[in-house]
Amino acid sequence: MMNPYALLDVFSLDEAVQAITDIVQPKTPEEKNTVALTRRSLQGDIHSKKLKATVTEVQKFQEERVGMRRISIDDTTDRRPIIQHPYTETIIRITRADLLAWCEQKGTRPALLFSESPPAEKPLNDSERKTLLSIIRALAELNGIKPASGAYRKEAEAFLVELASKGIDSPCNDKTLAKHLAAAFKAR
Repeated sequence: MMNPYALLDVFSLDEAVQAITDIVQPKTPEEKNTVALTRRSLQGDIHSKKLKATVTEVQKFQEERVGMRRISIDDTTDRRPIIQHPYTETIIRITRADLLAWCEQKGTRPALLFSESPPAEKPLNDSERKTLLSIIRALAELNGIKPASGAYRKEAEAFLVELASKGIDSPCNDKTLAKHLAAAFKAR
């Protein structure tokens, strides 16, 4: 199922609340409370400038017909006067980056805002592991390391010192390298 909030770069206050709570139409009292608390928290942080948002106030009018409606048999037109009631609508826009930062600060990672966590690293299969151990063994032999009794700590230390002298960053510590050397020489 597609996440519609992944398409938005700018959120209205309602869209932000929906994306954070994963509630589009609250039905239960708990859902209504969750939506209300989230909305209040967002509005409070927007007001106090903890959450960056663009707030625009637009003057609008609501029209209402007043008086009694008179309908004749031949004419069904509503001729009552129209009165306009002015009101101000506040439009709030929050960028995705600002909303994500706000969620991080609050210690929450809503699934609809944050992409799924990267897939767990796939473990090496047996063939890949054997290939990597063969590469380690070939490089070790190229560097003069020979099969020994199984303890490769001194060889690993010497190899890491040589890497450092050539300005090459150490891929691991000597203990880890010794463990992999032992596995590489045992693999054959």
